[in-house]
Amino acid sequence: MRRFILALAILLLPGLAADVSAREIAADLSSHEIEITAGFDGAELLLYGHDAHAADVIVIVRGPPAPTAVRKKARVAGIWINQAEVEFPQAPGFYFVAATEGLRAAGELDSVLQETGLGARYLGLAASGGTNPELADEFRRALIELRGRQQLFSTEPALVEMRKDGLFRTKVPFPAATPVGQYTVMV
Repeated sequence: MRRFILALAILLLPGLAADVSAREIAADLSSHEIEITAGFDGAELLLYGHDAHAADVIVIVRGPPAPTAVRKKARVAGIWINQAEVEFPQAPGFYFVAATEGLRAAGELDSVLQETGLGARYLGLAASGGTNPELADEFRRALIELRGRQQLFSTEPALVEMRKDGLFRTKVPFPAATPVGQYTVMV
């Protein structure tokens, strides 16, 4: 039986909150490896930590990038064939976003995600050279929608629970179709 390892690393993402260097943030995961065997049917990790200022927190989990082709089929003479294709050379295989209630309730989350280029809609998935920009946008939206249905992309941010004492936590679900590789966690 073959075993694969899904590894996770924790990074601090400067720019999401005022003066991150002066803040005391610590974060960790309930496990740093997930063994993917023949019977793997998904997993859930707990990401937890402490922010000395109990400020708003955003968590991003990004899976291994890989070249990804998105195709559009069309019916020609009664047969469905691939009509168009757009290649995304560095599309993440998994993308999860979670945020504290303060950002979600104040309606600030979308603007913060847009400013920082985070969140499925703002990933900036670059299509391979020479692709018509309008066609690339259409296929980018299709890729995000498809990976959302597969539960590989979170199209709506999950909740990061923040307590008044600065402790925070969120659960990161990994579906059975989770790609194998190195993952990055940004807090």
